[in-house]
Amino acid sequence: MSAFSTREVNPLDLILDTKNPRFIIPKEYATEKDIIKYLLNEENIEELCKGLNAVGTILPGERIVICDEDNKQVVLEGNRRICCCKLLLDRKLIPEGYKIPIITKETFENIKKISVDVVATRKIAMKYLAARHISGVDKWSTLAKMNYVNREFEVGRSVSEIREMSSLTNASINSFLRKGNLLRIGIENGKWSESEKEILALDKLKPDPYFRVLGVKGTRDLQIRYDDKFIPHSDYIVDKDLYDILTILVKGAFIDKAYNTRTDYFSEKVQNLIMPILGKYKISDYESVDNSNVTKESKNDENVTSSEPNPLSVQNGNEEHSSGASYKNDHSQGNEQGEKTHHDEVVKPSKNLPLFATLLCRVDNTKQEYRGLISICDEIVRFSTHQGSKNFPISAVLLTRCLIENTFVCYAKKFGKWDQLVKDARGPEKVKLGKIISCFVGNKNKIFDDATVRDHFEDLFGNKFGPVNKMNWVVHQLEAYKMPITELQNIIDEGLLKVIQYMIDQL
Repeated sequence: MSAFSTREVNPLDLILDTKNPRFIIPKEYATEKDIIKYLLNEENIEELCKGLNAVGTILPGERIVICDEDNKQVVLEGNRRICCCKLLLDRKLIPEGYKIPIITKETFENIKKISVDVVATRKIAMKYLAARHISGVDKWSTLAKMNYVNREFEVGRSVSEIREMSSLTNASINSFLRKGNLLRIGIENGKWSESEKEILALDKLKPDPYFRVLGVKGTRDLQIRYDDKFIPHSDYIVDKDLYDILTILVKGAFIDKAYNTRTDYFSEKVQNLIMPILGKYKISDYESVDNSNVTKESKNDENVTSSEPNPLSVQNGNEEHSSGASYKNDHSQGNEQGEKTHHDEVVKPSKNLPLFATLLCRVDNTKQEYRGLISICDEIVRFSTHQGSKNFPISAVLLTRCLIENTFVCYAKKFGKWDQLVKDARGPEKVKLGKIISCFVGNKNKIFDDATVRDHFEDLFGNKFGPVNKMNWVVHQLEAYKMPITELQNIIDEGLLKVIQYMIDQL
C-alpha cells in the first residue's frame, strides 16, 4: 500500500501546522490564529494573496502535503498558500489592520476545492521535507532546523533516527537539542506581555547573542550539564534558579537587546543581571589549574588561572566531557638523563580548562616532520592554561589556525596524500590549507575511521562558509571581522578539539 494518496479538500477544512519548524512560537500561544498573524507579519502573505487572486488559482508545480492527525487534516507543506486560500475564502479570519483583496469569482471557483497529497504519517513526510529544507533549495534557517530537531526528539525520535531523516550529523543534532532546550526554557519560563510575545515568536529571532552570553563570567560558573533528554541542569544551583537566569538572559538578548555581536561579552553587565540570584550561592571565582607542567618563571605569575568551558559544549552523560581529561605531553621522552621535564608532568583534572588546555601531543620527537607540530602544541597548551585568550583573542585564533594547519600537514603525510597535494600545487610551499581540507573532505570515509570524528570534521570543514573558515577572515580581513573568543571556544568545544586530538593520536 502506498504511503501517499490524493484528496480533494476545502482549504477551510485544513489546519495550519502548529508544529511547523519555521514557526518559532511558544507552545502555549501556538494556535492557528497566531500562525496566521505570524505569516502575515513575516512571510509577506498580503502580497501572496494579491498574486494568487490575480492569477485565479494556486500555481501548478509543488503540491500541498497534509496528514491526518487527531481527526484533523494538518498542512505539512504549503502553509503559506493554504493561509492565503483561507483568508480569501473567509474574511472573518483576517486580523484587524491587514489588507486582503476581495476574492474574484474565478479564484473562488478554483480554490474552494483543491487537490492535496496525503501522507500516512508525519514521520514519512518529515523525511522528505527535512531533506528538502535542510539541504535543499528551500532551506530553513538555523533556528528552524533547531526547532525541527527538538520537535522530532520530543515525539520520541532518537538522535540516530533524526539523523537518518534529516541528513544532519550527530554533532549538529546534539548541539541543536542542547541549544533548543536552553532557548525554550528561557522563553517558556518567562511571563511576557503581548508585545514581548510577538518579539519572541518571530522566525527572524537571532539567537547568537543569547547563546554567546552563556559563556560570560558568572554564567560559565554554573557548569551547565545535560541529562539524557538534553535538559540543562547545574551542579551549583537548583533548576528553578537556573531557569530564571535563562529567562533573564532571554529578556536581555531579545527584548532589551542588551547584547549584540559588537558588545563586550565579558563585561559586568551580565553578571550584574544574574547576581541577585547567584548571591545566595557560594560560587567561587575561576579555580587556578595545577601549573606543574609549566616553567618556574610562569609559576610566579599570580594571575595564572583557567576559565571554564562554555556550558553549551558540556555533553550529556553518553558523551565525553572535554574538561575531565588530564594533560600529559609525551614528546619529551628522549631526555637522555631520564629526568622529568615540564612536558612529562600531569595537570590534575580541573573544571576550568579553556581552549586546548587538555590537548595531548604524544608523537615521536625524534622525527623531524613533527617538530613544528610539537612546538605549536606546546605553545597553545601553555597559552590556554595561562588564560591568554582572555587578553589576546586574536592570538588565540591565530594559534588555533596554526595548530590546524600543522596537524593537517602531518596527517596528510601520514596517510599518503601529501605527495599528490605537492604535485598539484607545484611545490610544498604552495600547498594551501584549503586544498588539504578539500582532499580530506573528499576522502573522509577512508581517513577518519571514527564516525563521530568524521561528523565533527564535516560540520567544521565541509562547508566553505563553515565556522572554521571564519579564522581565515581574522587572518585576511581583520579590519572587517574579529572573532569573539566565546565563538572560538564554542568551535573548539563542539568538535575541533576532538578532531585535532584524534588526528594527532593517529600520527
